[in-house]
Amino acid sequence: MNYQELFRQALSEIKSKWELPSTGFLAGGSLANMSWNILKGKNSPINDLDIYHLSEVKKNISSREMKEKQHFTKNEKWVYEDYSGYNIGYQQKGYYIIEKVSVDGIFNNIEYKSSTDNKSIIIDSFDINCCQLGYDIEKDEFVWTKDFEIFLETGELRLTNLTSPAHSAMRLVKKKHDLGAFLPQIEIEIICYSMKNIKFMDTQKFRFKERYANMYKEYQSDLNTHFKLVRDKEIEEYLRNNLGVHDHIWTLEPKSINLDIEKGEIPGIFISKDFLFYVRNIMNNAELEKLWFKLHPLMDSHLSIESYVDLELTDEIIEKLYKLVIHAPNVSRNLQGLSISKQLELFDTIIQKFSNDPFIGITILEKYDLKNHNLDDEMELLLMELSIRREVIDDVQDKVYKILGIETWKRQVGK
Repeated sequence: MNYQELFRQALSEIKSKWELPSTGFLAGGSLANMSWNILKGKNSPINDLDIYHLSEVKKNISSREMKEKQHFTKNEKWVYEDYSGYNIGYQQKGYYIIEKVSVDGIFNNIEYKSSTDNKSIIIDSFDINCCQLGYDIEKDEFVWTKDFEIFLETGELRLTNLTSPAHSAMRLVKKKHDLGAFLPQIEIEIICYSMKNIKFMDTQKFRFKERYANMYKEYQSDLNTHFKLVRDKEIEEYLRNNLGVHDHIWTLEPKSINLDIEKGEIPGIFISKDFLFYVRNIMNNAELEKLWFKLHPLMDSHLSIESYVDLELTDEIIEKLYKLVIHAPNVSRNLQGLSISKQLELFDTIIQKFSNDPFIGITILEKYDLKNHNLDDEMELLLMELSIRREVIDDVQDKVYKILGIETWKRQVGK
């Protein structure tokens, strides 16, 4: 499929009906819906045109300002070593904050502040795959995700994050009707499970006001089987007494949990994107579940499972990489995003380069971003080695022994 050609045709249709501004980023349902209509011969509605305007690029921002305004933060897996040894968490890789929204006819002008001028952060924030398309007006460039490609190819609506699961449940059903697309049952089951059992680091909102309460009532026949619409009177009272806000506040309460996962059973999942990856690619596959439990620190949810597992798995292969990441966690910075064969190849290459002192090789793999270094350049390797030898005197944690089963020089002398 020629995506550029399709998107260009959709953009032309929009321009024939409305005059776009000279700057900004057109994103969300309008361009995506028009592309879907052209591809499938549908007549999905174009209710408004969202134009994002970047007001400021600011790398750091206070948590207070973040909480006070509608925002999105991009988090990524972080595998690291501290005083207790191997650890796993997540670190923020970017954000944007909506400063102001103004309506001008069909246009919603959205002023935002971000850590980056890269427009993909806006597309990444959208919770359903059918919306993940945008157009940079000044650069005359389209921005989209692999998930949006999958939607166009399959016609299946899929969650891309769970930052606001209750809203996503209603939006999924609305999109099903608006687009005439297919909504797999598991998407609703994922929301039910997550609302009951897990609080992801990136989940921001569980409650909503009248607009979404009315949306629930409009699509009640689809939603009522799975959710109950509930007023949160405790929050209403707090807002009324402390902030002078007199709105009705609602939430959804799942009626049942059908996803076959024991609470707390899955290791290494703190953000919703990794949970979605696990459910869609790993769950109920015994071999892949075994792989996940050992190697989830090295797996990247941006890489498909077919791309990651690109060779026949053996216990020896899994154990080799498992020992490496458990005893030298910082190697993950170089191994994440690679297939298993490439991870093994990089590991073997660095060990061969420093066969006389594998501890130096392992430490270089931990300390340097090797994407920015040439392992075939002898001078570059020498400089990295000299730097490591200045910083690290000895393999005090016996990493070489634990990873490769090789006695270190210190061990041999002590015998």
